[in-house]
Amino acid sequence: MNYILNLIIPLFVLYIIIYSEKEKKNTFELFTSGIKEGLKTVYKILPSMMATLIVINLFNQSGALAIIFSPVIKIVKNIIPIDLIPLIIMKPFSGSGSTSIVMDIFQNKGPDSLEGIMASIIMSITETTFYTISVYYSVTNVKNIRGTLKVAIIVNIIAITLAIILIKTQIFIKI
Repeated sequence: MNYILNLIIPLFVLYIIIYSEKEKKNTFELFTSGIKEGLKTVYKILPSMMATLIVINLFNQSGALAIIFSPVIKIVKNIIPIDLIPLIIMKPFSGSGSTSIVMDIFQNKGPDSLEGIMASIIMSITETTFYTISVYYSVTNVKNIRGTLKVAIIVNIIAITLAIILIKTQIFIKI
């Protein structure tokens, strides 16, 4: 089975080459033009990506995150484990930041603990909302995001609420 999985990408590349030769297409030219398009996209996205990452890092490292969200922490600490609050706050802003929080939860509490299972579910059902909106809308030059942000935040809140309910009531399948 592993042998077949290792062959999927080479076979797919071979299929593309054979198909492009059959259709009388210049495979190398198409490949290089695809790379040029990809680099243009990276060039458009990179400033937004860097700005978002820098602001999130400054926000987190300065301690502003803890100060701003301390009232929220006081309210929800009896509902969910305190270790998950930084994850819930960070996830809409940064995938890599929230991944490091999850790794910390796994190291301190274990992946099979209540906190570990909840962190896994929250990571898989929520989105890096602000990052995604900033990248997609800057590339498409859309200035008015309309209800996108509101809907995305509502969906993240519903997802986190469902994760908490599922784990607290243990309505999930253990593998």
